[in-house]
Amino acid sequence: MAQGHSPTTDDAMREHGYLLVGEAARKINVAPQTIYRWIEAGKAEGFREGFRRFVKWDSVLAHLGKGAEMRGLSEEDLWIETGLDEG
Repeated sequence: MAQGHSPTTDDAMREHGYLLVGEAARKINVAPQTIYRWIEAGKAEGFREGFRRFVKWDSVLAHLGKGAEMRGLSEEDLWIETGLDEG
């Protein structure tokens, strides 16, 4: 990991409902590329800021539908940091 690049989302982005794609992927146990495809297909809301890509957490939950509920995921998970060594 390059110096200064955090694998977790800063609070300012969380306040707007966004997570880094990698962190969101770890939360739902999929590859980041899966979320990139969802964004490209319009199934999730996201954007790029420089080298970082963000996804709107509620759009991920909406795309998962009942699957999110079955996994025990909710809006509150936005505030639980998921680092590289966590699942």
